[in-house]
Amino acid sequence: MIRTILALLSLSFVSACSITSTTPGVTQKQLKSALDKQQQLIASQIAEQCTPPKLVTGLQQQVQALGQSLQQIDDKKLTMQMAQTMPKCPETPSMQDKMILGAIENAYLSTFKTQLVARIDTGAESSSLDAREIQNFERDGDDWVRFTLINGQQPIVHEAKVVRFVNIRQSATNNADRRPVIHAHLQIGSYGQTTEINLTDRSHLDYPLLLGRKFIKDIAIVDVSKELFQGEPTKPISRQKDN
Repeated sequence: MIRTILALLSLSFVSACSITSTTPGVTQKQLKSALDKQQQLIASQIAEQCTPPKLVTGLQQQVQALGQSLQQIDDKKLTMQMAQTMPKCPETPSMQDKMILGAIENAYLSTFKTQLVARIDTGAESSSLDAREIQNFERDGDDWVRFTLINGQQPIVHEAKVVRFVNIRQSATNNADRRPVIHAHLQIGSYGQTTEINLTDRSHLDYPLLLGRKFIKDIAIVDVSKELFQGEPTKPISRQKDN
């Protein structure tokens, strides 16, 4: 490039000299105009040498675009990592996903093929079933219980394996009542689950079955103004009054 510039400078100098020496009557203005043209030509040559070729320019643009894409990918990965590490708020159960229970409901104990009217009690933690003539015994090293269910006027004897024993304190007498706890599958309306039920004599109460919070928690809303909201019993059921 320097050689080209020197050649152009030499050419302009020689041209200027030739104009002054061979062409009589050349004015200073004409000479200046010729020198300006030569300078513009030299400047143009210098600019062409300093300007990168189109191929280089295109590659530079592609490199810049790739750099921006990589930056976007890194930002996206960082955002995803932050979202995964940040603690999530627990989902709030929707009211629409819960069933409505009245103050009393028909319940079917499929384990004992017995249908009873149950009192829904949010104040009680566990569920209780009216069982008469309760007898604890041992079978193959495990605790079992034999008891009688009274459905209407027909008493039926059942046996079940004891899960554990609980002490329920009575508010009226302040005495603890030791009760066997069994597993039984219980259904109300279209919802059913296996739940823990303690056995006790409820002959002095109105309803043979009391359902506490363990059964209805997270699955139901209790509306005490309603009764038998989940449907009428398939056959007549005797009802007793509870406190």
